[in-house]
Amino acid sequence: MKIVTFLCAKNVVIDQFTNQVSVFSLYERIALLAFPAMQAQFSVLIAVKKEKHDADNITARLKISVDEDVIFDNPAEISFNGADGTRCLITLPAIPIPHPGSLNVTLYRNKKILATLSIDAVQINPIEANSPKKTTAKK
Repeated sequence: MKIVTFLCAKNVVIDQFTNQVSVFSLYERIALLAFPAMQAQFSVLIAVKKEKHDADNITARLKISVDEDVIFDNPAEISFNGADGTRCLITLPAIPIPHPGSLNVTLYRNKKILATLSIDAVQINPIEANSPKKTTAKK
């Protein structure tokens, strides 16, 4: 199985008519005012291509941790249904973030890491959260 796409976002939609994927609010950094906190809506999109030796149904695991604190570790069922490629979308209503650190999202199978992402979870003060972005006009 070859990983084609592995990403985390607030929302991922797969159109039922066109089969196209739309990704909203990609998680590259999570900025929160206080810890511990709950991050609402957390989706993980996994797109894979089947290789010759792969079974039609594969069970991997998705683990989410903040530094060494595991906050989610569940099966990720990947079903090709006779196709060469497929997608697996896992959407959680919220995830707990106990402290600032590295939010690690890892897909693994039989203790082998297939894909991993690291997203910084940082604390900001209220002034930073509400400050308008500074822009510089070009002459």
